[in-house]
Amino acid sequence: STQSTGEDPEMGRVIDCYERALVFLHKMPRIWMDYCQFVVDLNYVTKARHTLDRALRSLPITQHGRIWPIYLEFIKKHNIKEQALRVYRRYLQLAPDDAEILIDFLISVDHLDEAALLLTKCL
Repeated sequence: STQSTGEDPEMGRVIDCYERALVFLHKMPRIWMDYCQFVVDLNYVTKARHTLDRALRSLPITQHGRIWPIYLEFIKKHNIKEQALRVYRRYLQLAPDDAEILIDFLISVDHLDEAALLLTKCL
């Protein structure tokens, strides 16, 4: 049960329902999207990160485009520099044309050398 993590008991019950649904429906992107957005909106940072990662592991790569917008929104909302860097790099493996997102992030966290290298690869 989720109640040992300090979550609101009502929210814990909702999370438990999502988890039970995913036992059989783990390949259904709509459930993952709703669940991921739910934990992101609750600001359960660790739970959200784990849930987003599980969604990406469970869904076929053709469905990852449905999860990434939620993940990128989550990363922007929380200032976790090293985690954000890993997430953006991982995202670029799926969407290399979106390199400017990572370049902007690298500049914002003062990783200028890496930003410049990535920018030269784009040109």
